[in-house]
Amino acid sequence: MQGFFQPGPFEAMVVAFIVCAFVAWAAATLKARHRDVGVAATLIGASVYGAVVGAVIAFLVLPLRVTLINGDLPEWMAAVGGIGVFLTMFSLRRGLVGRLPFLGPHVRAYRRAQLRRTIETAEKDLRKLTVGRWPEIADGREATATTAAAQQEP
Repeated sequence: MQGFFQPGPFEAMVVAFIVCAFVAWAAATLKARHRDVGVAATLIGASVYGAVVGAVIAFLVLPLRVTLINGDLPEWMAAVGGIGVFLTMFSLRRGLVGRLPFLGPHVRAYRRAQLRRTIETAEKDLRKLTVGRWPEIADGREATATTAAAQQEP
């Protein structure tokens, strides 16, 4: 069957590497203040999410890339394949994996913890950018154009 994708050990290694990266990242960065369930559930969710993302990368993105580089694929098929990969990644990002019947709660626990960590990091970065510049923002008060202009006057 010339021209068809034949998965091999390389794709499995890509998936395994991505799963390990997701789990290691979750174990290193998601602290107890980010989680609302146990560590095991969060790490299981990270491994499932990593396995799905890794499978998409290993079995959709890489073969499409190799096929495009070789030039074996007509342009219209490449466009359809690219749109398919984009829609697959978009649906994964929007929470399709969290709706799985048995592993969905673990994936949702991982995503909640990851979102809490992202919010915490964004708030910390916002404080760094606003402290000393506009005290109203740093204190949680709402700054208006007049208070910002008043601070700029000597």
